[in-house]
Amino acid sequence: MSLFSSFNRAAQTLYLMMRGPANSFCRLETADDDWTLVSDDGSLISALDVQGARSRTPEDGFSFMVSILSERTRFLFEGRGHALGMFFDYDPAGAKAAVEGCLGPARVTAGECSLALDSVLSSWERAVSEKCARESLTIVLWTTPDLLSDLEKREAMREARKLQPKIQGFQTENRAVASLRAAHQGAREVLLSSLSQGGLASKVKTAHETLRDIKIALDPDQGGPDWAPLLPGDPRPFLYPERGGEVLGLAGMPSIGSQIFSRDAEVVGRDLVRIGRRLHAPFVASLPPRKPKPFADLLRALSNGEDPLRAAISLTPDGFDGLALKGALARILSFSSGASRQLSSAISSLKAFSESGEAVVGLSMAFCTFVDIGRTRRWLSPRGA
Repeated sequence: MSLFSSFNRAAQTLYLMMRGPANSFCRLETADDDWTLVSDDGSLISALDVQGARSRTPEDGFSFMVSILSERTRFLFEGRGHALGMFFDYDPAGAKAAVEGCLGPARVTAGECSLALDSVLSSWERAVSEKCARESLTIVLWTTPDLLSDLEKREAMREARKLQPKIQGFQTENRAVASLRAAHQGAREVLLSSLSQGGLASKVKTAHETLRDIKIALDPDQGGPDWAPLLPGDPRPFLYPERGGEVLGLAGMPSIGSQIFSRDAEVVGRDLVRIGRRLHAPFVASLPPRKPKPFADLLRALSNGEDPLRAAISLTPDGFDGLALKGALARILSFSSGASRQLSSAISSLKAFSESGEAVVGLSMAFCTFVDIGRTRRWLSPRGA
């Protein structure tokens, strides 16, 4: 076992000792406007729904897309203050519902025209569902207070606390750092135009849509298309006493964590987490930047095409900060380990890469497969979680 693996195991053990309820890990605090969420440190967050390519992508289309996106979004990683996250969801079992939704307008039109096409549309639905899987990609843009100077950050935090103190179990509705709004909106527009220039159709999700999708992904029994979170601007909820008394309006909106995690998660063994009727099996990877390859290559390596897969990938402008400890240890131990010598050499190469004008980013990836209770016998096979 390498020294880095030992550190990783120690960190995981400490985390498990200090773990709390699932909603305590939710950093989302409130909404700043219809399109922007706010984290507990005042960061602004927007989610972009990538709906797919506008046309058939040629063989060299991927390289062109990578070139456009890396060139247009490089400014996000040249200094602190911005980060990107990508959430990919692949679910063969969800294809049927997606195809039903696509054929819904055709069914309505056929009914209005008195055309008996239900058997034909149902046949199409079965045929397409058997060959397809539901896929979705969401890109999340974070703008953090690190964009500000230390003095500006302290002043922003002081103003936020004066406007509304933190109340346990409720949203702090004035938590957003106001001086980040212009930078966040500008970065969001650049990201949207970059995706469009790269041939991808996308749109900004509303804050309600973003939280609804998170809820459905974690616990579909408690969430659904009709579920909506309570955010600033929505009607205030009421508190109904059990035995008589006056019906009271709550002073604030319930915390986002308590709304998303309406029931707690249960750790089942070392590798499984249960939320409701669904078992989740997560695993995490943290790697230095490498030559870009299509995400389909990674998908083929991780999935057999039958099991669902989710991937959360984050890019942060801290490539060197994330490698600082490893780099120091690698130099100290390079005389005794071939792997450490390789890591030390890789860090030196990244520094030269940065000096040439390219942005070096921190990359982390978390993956998860899941199954509903009742299908666990096949899923928990040697290939399973």
